[in-house]
Amino acid sequence: MENLNTALHAPKYNSYSSILERSQVQILAIGYQVVMFKSKLKKQLKFFVSALLFNF
Repeated sequence: MENLNTALHAPKYNSYSSILERSQVQILAIGYQVVMFKSKLKKQLKFFVSALLFNF
């Protein structure tokens, strides 16, 4: 009976696990994109401020 119960619930657990893994990967990808965007924005802001201060 225990084997039957384990066999019945195994696919459900695997699907939840795969959904959780995909969600974690998507969250990490979004986080990486945010960090890269902030880095790019910071570089552009630094360049703009230096160009602005150099002209005055």
